[in-house]
Amino acid sequence: YYIASVFYTNAMWAIYEDGNENRIAWGERKRGCYDKFIQFAGRPIERVELPYQGKSIAALLHLPTNMKAGEKVPCVLYIPGMDGVKEDNPMHNDPFLERGIAVLAVDGPGQGETRDRGIKCTATNYADAGKLACDYLVKRPEIDANHLGVMGSSMGSYWAPHVVAEEPRFRACAVSGVCVEPGQYAIFNMSSPTFKLNYMYMSGYDDEPAFDEFAKTLTLQGVATKITCPYLVIAGENDEHCDLRFVYEFMGEIQGPKVLVVYEGERHSIRNPRARPLVVEWLADRLAGKPLKPEKIFVEMSGKEVHTPW
Repeated sequence: YYIASVFYTNAMWAIYEDGNENRIAWGERKRGCYDKFIQFAGRPIERVELPYQGKSIAALLHLPTNMKAGEKVPCVLYIPGMDGVKEDNPMHNDPFLERGIAVLAVDGPGQGETRDRGIKCTATNYADAGKLACDYLVKRPEIDANHLGVMGSSMGSYWAPHVVAEEPRFRACAVSGVCVEPGQYAIFNMSSPTFKLNYMYMSGYDDEPAFDEFAKTLTLQGVATKITCPYLVIAGENDEHCDLRFVYEFMGEIQGPKVLVVYEGERHSIRNPRARPLVVEWLADRLAGKPLKPEKIFVEMSGKEVHTPW
């Protein structure tokens, strides 16, 4: 059922229009298959609705197994990329759940079921979704409100800073696969056309010149200076969607504790198998209150790490 839901998600991916019969039908089947997965997953998964502007933002709450009565656990808000959806979490062996950390995966504005309900993304409204998610989590009896984090991937690296800049209740943030170029020119104009078409649909634009003007507002200017929680960025040295100089500029403006890890020779989709576990371990350490050394880490192809302070 999980795999079927993933296939339906993939089938919907290239349909960028409202009211499309296939998109609607496949969306219903995706939800039905995932409901069956929830039923048989053998671990607690709940559908969550976050009321927003007369509609609702869709999310999934994953709780660790074998929780004791009255136990409270940390939680990570997962922000998928623009090609991702909340159902992207692993079918089995989720590394956060295995560490006793809950996960709230969200279809933010413009994503998945939330977009199907007519909620489109603006330059900044993912921050609204982050606040709603935080409001929800602090009321859950199973969640430790003092140990909340954020994880974002790809375009989630653009949305996540907006979230933690506006919501101080999140105590740590880690992102990978960077998209922090002001105006997102490279990903919209120098990469696969599907990226631009998808974001046009997510934001509700049919006219490309009008969207190009909107894209100019997709900036983190003034956002980084508001970030105070520990912040991790994992990037590929040769990321085709975002020149690394924009990453250094963004990170340079963050005043709080920060770590930048750059993998030599890697592109947007980092193949190094250590990258994903690093995000998980780093967030787990921050939510556990372990100390952080601000630094830049360059990981050579040989595996050698070169550490330099900020």
